[in-house]
Amino acid sequence: MVFVLERLFNPESIAVIGASNEKGSIGYTIFKNLLNSFKGELFAVNPNHPEIQGKKSYRSIKEINREIDLAIIAVPAKIVPKVLEECIEAKTKYVIIISAGFSEVGNMKLAKELEEIAKKSKKMRILGPNCFGILNIKHNLNATFIDSSRTKIPEAGGISLVSQSGALGISLLDLIAKNRGGIAKFASYGNAMDISEVELIDFLAKDRDTSVIAIYIEGTKNGKEFLRALKEASAKKPLIVLKGGKFEETSKATLSHTGSLAGKAEIYRAAFKQAKAIEAENIVELVNFSRIIEKQPLPKGNRVLVITNGGGCGVIAADHAIKEGLKLAELSNSTKKKLSEILPEIATVANPLDLTGGANTEHYRAAIEAGLKDDNVSSIVVIALFALPSLNYELVDAFPKKPKKPILFIALDSASIKLIDKLETKGISCFTNIYEGLKSLAMLTEFAKSRSNR
Repeated sequence: MVFVLERLFNPESIAVIGASNEKGSIGYTIFKNLLNSFKGELFAVNPNHPEIQGKKSYRSIKEINREIDLAIIAVPAKIVPKVLEECIEAKTKYVIIISAGFSEVGNMKLAKELEEIAKKSKKMRILGPNCFGILNIKHNLNATFIDSSRTKIPEAGGISLVSQSGALGISLLDLIAKNRGGIAKFASYGNAMDISEVELIDFLAKDRDTSVIAIYIEGTKNGKEFLRALKEASAKKPLIVLKGGKFEETSKATLSHTGSLAGKAEIYRAAFKQAKAIEAENIVELVNFSRIIEKQPLPKGNRVLVITNGGGCGVIAADHAIKEGLKLAELSNSTKKKLSEILPEIATVANPLDLTGGANTEHYRAAIEAGLKDDNVSSIVVIALFALPSLNYELVDAFPKKPKKPILFIALDSASIKLIDKLETKGISCFTNIYEGLKSLAMLTEFAKSRSNR
């Protein structure tokens, strides 16, 4: 039976054990983040200070006169067992152990001690140790030690991210934010002493706020359950996974990082394929795949139309499209006739559709509308070079809001990059690299095909 993690991500009360007044410390940052985000009851626990960041501090969680939904432990590793015992006595429901210094550094004795203590309570569940914490953007929960002055946190969206590595998870969040992706939930699970990637995947598969699940994993302790969770989740939602530690030379690094044996990449790749999960080859793909699949409608076919005001850029985009298994759409005769009446005489009414260097907003509008109406076109890629003087920022108006076919905008110069924010709000996925854009579109197309075959 899968244990429901709802209260972990939606606690009504939180105690931070190891909360601090020392700026720059983990205990300080976690407590500050919660003060700035959490709307429930928040308690500081630190026996050395009567007050933490303006709030009363308790010597122990046992002194708080109520049961706590979530305790976050950020104290030295050697103190964690005693603190965990106190959490059990206080009937705490969930615990996140941020503290490191256990199996990932070879301290098996201390790790075993934690496990034995955890067994005393059949009800209390533990995330970590050696983790970064959790986010629930929609419900204003930032239970991490992210320094928001240095790292961007994404706005609310449909992507939920599970990461075995806390540090990489934070980097992925920053990349998602920079690329205008939206996050529902985030969980770093570290050494997975208790709550593992399996339970997190099971939870997110049922989570209403999550439309896409993205995972970074180095290794799993239960291959059969992991495969089962992947299969069940991917049957409900798009699931994108990045495997770390793919080579024998890097398996030792994963053991020292999260205390997990990496396992052969071929085995994991076969498992991902069997589960119909989408495998990303790197962190850029994990982010790009997640955000395009969150935002774009699924294409009904693999026929792409490339629209540009720079012929060479269109040729390169077409090359990448074909390389990735896409086909160049053959515009219908009626579409060609209509475009010939609107576009300049020197425009090439073909695919790529070269609007020429004199293209303006109305030319792009006509081309995009034609592509959306033409049944021969499954998706559209738009490139606009602003070095050419006939274009201005009114080009945004040429794009429909929430189009029924996938539309990608590829910004190749510094001027066109300024359109990205406005286009993303209209439901257009934007890239600053032709290859990344076409690779992501190919993935989306293949995913749509696999869904239609289920």
